[in-house]
Amino acid sequence: METLLSLNSDGSLLPENDETRALLGTEPRRFKLLPTSPHLLVGVRTPCEPVVTEDERVILIGDVAGLPLVDLIVFLNQCRISGLLRVTAPDGERSLAFLEGELRGASSNLPAEKIGEVAVRLGLVQRQQLDELIALPSGSGRIGNLMVEKGLLQRHELYTCLRQQVTEIFQACLIVTDGTFALTNQKVGGHRSLNINTQGLLMDSMRQLDEMKEFRKRIPSSMACPKACKEAGPKLDPKEAQILLQCNGERTIIDLALMFRLSEFDTTKAIHHLLEQGYVEQEMVIASSEKALPSPSQVIDAFNEVFTMIFEVLRTLPNPPDILEETSNILQLQSELFPIFQGIQLLPDGTIPGAALMQNIAEQGADTEEAARNLFATLSELMYFLLFEAGEQLDPAADEQLSARIKALLAPVEACGR
Repeated sequence: METLLSLNSDGSLLPENDETRALLGTEPRRFKLLPTSPHLLVGVRTPCEPVVTEDERVILIGDVAGLPLVDLIVFLNQCRISGLLRVTAPDGERSLAFLEGELRGASSNLPAEKIGEVAVRLGLVQRQQLDELIALPSGSGRIGNLMVEKGLLQRHELYTCLRQQVTEIFQACLIVTDGTFALTNQKVGGHRSLNINTQGLLMDSMRQLDEMKEFRKRIPSSMACPKACKEAGPKLDPKEAQILLQCNGERTIIDLALMFRLSEFDTTKAIHHLLEQGYVEQEMVIASSEKALPSPSQVIDAFNEVFTMIFEVLRTLPNPPDILEETSNILQLQSELFPIFQGIQLLPDGTIPGAALMQNIAEQGADTEEAARNLFATLSELMYFLLFEAGEQLDPAADEQLSARIKALLAPVEACGR
């Protein structure tokens, strides 16, 4: 479970769950805030006191715009440092696992970088076959293992997919120019991890970086919005022809990458080729990375989908917990902080009465952005409680799949939690 902390408009800090409260502790402490990028909130304890701990912790954190990740990874490799490097960018989050400076694994929450998508791009699995596996009920198992169990892949082909996945995630990290990185001293196992020539991968990735520099001369940002100026010709690559159809001058390169389940690099390369061939306009609008927050009603609708799904899972458990009373207590406590929740309780089907909540917001004259953030914080707290109750009886694979489905449902409103 993520440990989340909300910074409200009045300057107050609000822990969003019990895990965050436990991490902060009860001892009063004083911190000096340091100037950082908008993506980071960094405080240094003052006065600094000696602390001895063997707990997992962040040992290096920073702004990608100030320290290119390629330089950081070269440093980790040369100094033989172990740990997990998390890279958070506008398009998603990726992680690289290092054991004594050597890359041993990678993960990503981007759809285009999932193992199934890699298998499809390599031509080892058909799109329809992957979609059928994804549609299986939660608890069926990991997609990689399912592809082997269903006879779609041989075990050695799955290994090939895993290596390609790690390579793509690694290379995607190197071209990130906006975001943050955090290195934790998390232990990285060696018995089941991949054995990758990190120096060789770095050299290949540097060549990709050089290509991206060329692309950037004509396409300044991944927030650029290409606009088609003529129809696709007969000699155009089929994938590029499909991308061209979606170049309406409003969709960014990141939007197109997500739409076609491609990496940012591959999408930029395709747009650059279309630009060279005269299929898209030379001048591109650059969209603002600061998008308007979703409305309170959008937040309510998203969480109601989540709650409906969780309650469906709870009803299938051998010993379904009776939690409506507990959730009502949580909402009652939250109403002391956020008056918009006064008189609000979960309905028997697990959903929030959206009309009553919106009426509270209107009657109290609450600022819509602040209301959206408060809704997200409170409903997240409620969601974590429900997930805890479900997780007590779910096996790890089913629990992981449930979390992934929830993350997808909340993606359109996740800006309210930042």
